[in-house]
Amino acid sequence: MQAIIFFTLAISAMIFVIYLGARSTMRGMKAKSERLTEEEELKNLPENNTGMISELEKLNELGIDENTMVIFTSDNGPWFEGSSGQFRNRKGTSWEGGLRVPFIARWPSIIPRNQRNSHAAMNIDVLPTILDFAGVSLPSETPPDGKSLRGVLTNGEGSPHD
Repeated sequence: MQAIIFFTLAISAMIFVIYLGARSTMRGMKAKSERLTEEEELKNLPENNTGMISELEKLNELGIDENTMVIFTSDNGPWFEGSSGQFRNRKGTSWEGGLRVPFIARWPSIIPRNQRNSHAAMNIDVLPTILDFAGVSLPSETPPDGKSLRGVLTNGEGSPHD
């Protein structure tokens, strides 16, 4: 994948951001009833997401795995072929099955492993979270609508939206 090439080129800078908008994640994801570890969740992603696994392996190969944050999420619940598990309805609705999505954040040296919570968060929280971890202040004249999830990810704090 192109992201693997980018990792190799960006390693000299040591500060980089990659956004992979994999449209294929919207098809075929099924909710599982059993609780899985982080590694099991990553290994059980559908085949069309195996490129992400290759990139995680590349991070380790380049020696930057421990100090790299990876976020895996979606923008909405499953499309009609998918399952929202115990939640009502799916994409295009305001029911929980249309809004609740997985959010997996992985940063081995910063975020404790195998945390689980059901705190309210939104994709608009991703930018403030990344900026907070990078030590960059949010602009006061036009602050983003999102809030940093740093406390949720590192200390198990509640949602910043409560």
